[in-house]
Amino acid sequence: MTKQAPSNSESVLASVAAGDSAFDDDDADVVDVTEAELLALLDANENPLLTCRRLFLPGAGRHRLQVLSAADADRLYRDGVVVIDGFVDGATVASARHSALSMRSDGVLARPAIAKARSAGVADGDAGALDEFRDNDARDDVIAWLHAGQGGGGPLDAVLARLECLRRDLSRLIALRGTVEYQLAVYAPGGRYEKHRDALPIDDPEDDLQRRVTAICYLNDDEWDVASDGGALRVFVPVVDDDDDPGRTPDGGAVVDNGSRCMDIEPRAGRLALFLSGAIDHAVLPAHRERVAVTAWIR
Repeated sequence: MTKQAPSNSESVLASVAAGDSAFDDDDADVVDVTEAELLALLDANENPLLTCRRLFLPGAGRHRLQVLSAADADRLYRDGVVVIDGFVDGATVASARHSALSMRSDGVLARPAIAKARSAGVADGDAGALDEFRDNDARDDVIAWLHAGQGGGGPLDAVLARLECLRRDLSRLIALRGTVEYQLAVYAPGGRYEKHRDALPIDDPEDDLQRRVTAICYLNDDEWDVASDGGALRVFVPVVDDDDDPGRTPDGGAVVDNGSRCMDIEPRAGRLALFLSGAIDHAVLPAHRERVAVTAWIR
């Protein structure tokens, strides 16, 4: 893994703020752009995978890691995404899944806007005011925000403990700021999440706002079959100029027209999907039965 020269992503953001872009308005100092428009501007300026690679630390490959292998670390740098099977053992997965479904039955899980309102101490009826620009129709899951220790040492705490081990590994590889968010999500049959990205691509190690890494641990049963059960995570990996084989796909998939490699990740029990938040667009394809996962967003 090698460091690369700084990009001019900051200049793109500055140009947008100054109104110096395709969205220029001579009568305004600040131009309103959607998240999708801003991502398009940044991606046009530089491949987002190249931008995010600059967050990797010099000599990162020399560290002894607890969860990740050297090959995992190299693939995360090269492709921006890596899949790890057996991240959580089967017994813990089964118990955590049972706890998650019990939480849903007890009304602990809620639509994302309501869950966010609850975590902020806002009444459910005022949930929309917290994020009026968020498209709440883009996803069909119910969620709860998790915190280490809140489960009284139960199976969900065991999953978070594994994710914390992962975070420590990542801190040896990537310039992190030390904060992490945990979210439990359950999709009912028919549930999906439209294509999106979890962060803007950044290379500033001092940035506190943008997520660096997304880690998704799947808590489905051993019988999950994506052919009949659906629910795959579809990721779009940017093709970079230093790729020896642009037609290659990480762990299978197909090249799509926009210059990304498309890959479907099956949400198998105990599997971890790990990717660079600012580089990888992704979507949850419709699930045909209950689909359970815990996600960590690491800054």
